[in-house]
Amino acid sequence: MAAAFADLGFAGTYLIYDLQPMILMQRYWLRYSGIPAHLGPDLPRSREAVLGQLVLESSLSSILRHRLDMGQLPQSLFIGTYSLTESDLATREQVRPLMRSFGVILLAFLEAFDSFDNVAYLRALGRWLRSSHQVLVWHKGHDHWYFLAVRFEVGQVHCDAAVNCGNDTLHRTLRFNSSYRLVEKAGCAPGAAVADVPPSPGLDETTSSIEHPSGLTFRMSILEPGGPEDDSDKIGRIRRGTWEAAEDPHIQRILDSDPNCSYPVFVDGGAAFGYYSLLAAQKHPCREVQAFNPHPMFAYAMRLNLEDNARAHRIDPSRVCINRLALSHKQRTLRLAAGYGSSLVNRSHRDITVNGLETAEVQVTSLDAFFRTHVPHEKRVLLVKLDIEGEEANALRGASHLLQGCRVRHWVISPHKQRHQSTVLRVLRDHGYRITFSEFDVEGQPNGMIAAEC
Repeated sequence: MAAAFADLGFAGTYLIYDLQPMILMQRYWLRYSGIPAHLGPDLPRSREAVLGQLVLESSLSSILRHRLDMGQLPQSLFIGTYSLTESDLATREQVRPLMRSFGVILLAFLEAFDSFDNVAYLRALGRWLRSSHQVLVWHKGHDHWYFLAVRFEVGQVHCDAAVNCGNDTLHRTLRFNSSYRLVEKAGCAPGAAVADVPPSPGLDETTSSIEHPSGLTFRMSILEPGGPEDDSDKIGRIRRGTWEAAEDPHIQRILDSDPNCSYPVFVDGGAAFGYYSLLAAQKHPCREVQAFNPHPMFAYAMRLNLEDNARAHRIDPSRVCINRLALSHKQRTLRLAAGYGSSLVNRSHRDITVNGLETAEVQVTSLDAFFRTHVPHEKRVLLVKLDIEGEEANALRGASHLLQGCRVRHWVISPHKQRHQSTVLRVLRDHGYRITFSEFDVEGQPNGMIAAEC
């Protein structure tokens, strides 16, 4: 566990409290792995001596209280995976008086260990903590359980399906009337899970990646399908962390405004290689992303970026859906060219090229039809972003129900034709939205931009 925290970049004080033989073995393996680790008896008897260090203390010692900065405990984590609940009662009582001061407590446990009834013990512990903490207990799998306690001032507890927490997995008796927010897995339409997106033969998978300031990476060949890898403009924009100079501040502000996902859904219309979808998924893991990416090449490009970042544990791909659908005002089949600036064309033009790029047949839907079939009506939407190559006004025509009742909190739209600007503004205002930005000539975006808030 200590090595995992070090790999994740944790640089604070890390105290391990364990049996003497175990701390000697842990010190050996930590040092073998190149992670500095100190035995408590080798350090002065003060909390200053352990600041920023990884220190191993014997559970037979009574020094733990002297190592802790009590003022920092509300911002600290107490973690005990099959340790506290497998100790004798005397050892548990050495630690328990300190636990209420911790901001977050996470225990993994079995309901019974040897002859000790952990359910009875944790029932008493939960009742003792519930005046200062929200307490949640749920099934981890098989005979294993999690006990989570979070101080009220730290924030709301999320019961997330990604860790098997749900109304049906909560412990039947260890319930403490704590409030929590249920976070379900993303409700992807059939074929829209990341792994469902098929490879695209037109995409070079061998190119290197560019790192965004957030730590996310994006593959170079995706930035200009069929173009040179040294596309310095797009590569530079990724490295600087600004893809669209006008849109980025609005989208970042909107995502930051809802850290607890009270409006859980983000709709990324025209997701391309997944820039905004990945940022939203990384920024708040509780966010559900419904990306619309109709062309096979862009959809597969987005899948590769998601998988790269998932392997590096930067995002949870289970909360991102790649819908290989174009958005307009009604359901039909048209053709679309892969590339920036392409547009939908009539299905009858089977061999047509757009800007020198071959087209692919794509399915078209409306936002109302999609939400009616695939998104529960009680789910609210933080943001609908529409950058869909001239179909923005039509997409709003197909969202008459979604526009009602402030179900969508924010819209950020890039009209690709100046004559559509007034149409988009009128529709948004007619449905009670306040326009917070409207320009057709904006920096970094030749298509204009409108931002609206309910």
